[in-house]
Amino acid sequence: MVTTIPTPAEQPISPVDAIWAIIQSQSQAVRQAIFLRVEKEEQQRRTVAENVLKQLSKLEEGPAGFLRLDSILPPSPLSAEELREDAYTEKYGI
Repeated sequence: MVTTIPTPAEQPISPVDAIWAIIQSQSQAVRQAIFLRVEKEEQQRRTVAENVLKQLSKLEEGPAGFLRLDSILPPSPLSAEELREDAYTEKYGI
């Protein structure tokens, strides 16, 4: 005989709690694999963030504390207006 326990509709289960219940119901090997995967992805995220910060640190400071993008980008003979027009043309075809 199967017994069910009614739960009030006012107590929704959060997605995190649902996932945690699923993880806890898995074998030790599966739980270990899940946690190793999460740890690996977190390390990759940290590596990407460190690389971005390293690239940003290479930027030179320009006037008024703004970063000079030309310190990492090749110089362009186009003015800001011409660059904007090229971007609109490329994106919108106008």
